[in-house]
Amino acid sequence: MKAESIPNYEFSLSQRDFLLLLGFRHVQTGSMSEALAIYEVLQVLSPNDIKITQALIYVYLKIGKLDCALSELEKLNNPINPDPVTWLLRGQTLSRLGRTAEAAKAMRMYIRLRNTKTTKEGLQWK
Repeated sequence: MKAESIPNYEFSLSQRDFLLLLGFRHVQTGSMSEALAIYEVLQVLSPNDIKITQALIYVYLKIGKLDCALSELEKLNNPINPDPVTWLLRGQTLSRLGRTAEAAKAMRMYIRLRNTKTTKEGLQWK
């Protein structure tokens, strides 16, 4: 079945969270092929969900599919993307590919965004 013939189906948050958790459990137990299958299907069904894409990138890193990880990262990373996890994954991927200067830049962005996010969240609690 081709991806374009799959009907557009939006998961409820509880369904998405359950499947993300199931995939994470497979990662914890070393069942990477099962985790990969879950995340790839979730991404086809919800292509704009950043958490699903991040989970898929993480599995790609764990199994050594660095080109796949980088390809997915290119869809997420841009100068206005404020998500620190995406920049962390980018730094890790580039580092494993031996692209150290780019990896260092991505990790600096991760640290900057992580600190900004923590500060904003801290302010919300006051």
